[in-house]
Amino acid sequence: MGVRDRIKAGDTQVIIPTGGIEQNGPFVTLNKHDILVRSLSLQIARELTHTLVAPVVSFVPEGSIIPPSGHMLYPGTISLSEDTFVGLLQDIGLSLGTHGFREIILLGDSGQSQSGMKTAATRLQSQLASSGVRVIFVPEFYDYDSIRTLIRERGIVEKPEEFHEELAFSLQLLAINPESIHYTQRLAAGYITLGGVPLAGPGDRERLTQLGREILAMRTAKTVAAVQKYLSK
Repeated sequence: MGVRDRIKAGDTQVIIPTGGIEQNGPFVTLNKHDILVRSLSLQIARELTHTLVAPVVSFVPEGSIIPPSGHMLYPGTISLSEDTFVGLLQDIGLSLGTHGFREIILLGDSGQSQSGMKTAATRLQSQLASSGVRVIFVPEFYDYDSIRTLIRERGIVEKPEEFHEELAFSLQLLAINPESIHYTQRLAAGYITLGGVPLAGPGDRERLTQLGREILAMRTAKTVAAVQKYLSK
């Protein structure tokens, strides 16, 4: 069934997910945020019902481009200015509203995209309000403090890496697709830990994978509850 028919059938909610392309050390794919936000958005849409997921917006603010700062200091990163990012989200949202979506939900998995998404949602709401469209940005989706707390509660003490990798992200990637953290290459290179936590011993991978699944489930439930709360007002 195409988008037109889905809208006619009453599927008038849509998620706009934003990810990011940034360096993540030698063992994590550049598009880790894209992978996470797409997987989670699809599950969130299933639980909300009557909800579609737009293509992931891969390009978000990652630091100034010239001169480079933030993640732009490292090869592989692609960054947008805040104004370009906000404008891009506005045009995407206006396109979706024009075609009949009534609720537009913005979710972002990168910390540097949060303020721009909030701005875009506010501007879109102003532009589309006369058409009866609701636009919401859901900051609860990017609650990584709760994720880090959960990891500690499970008795896992992370040893910070010298490069840009963190258990809060890598555990989720391990649960979605182990090769997104270059699992096979990692072990072949003798790098048998994840954030300083053993990865290759008997039961290690399954224990960490299960925690990744728990994190994904927690994020899904928290986001679904937040969306329902915002839309009920």
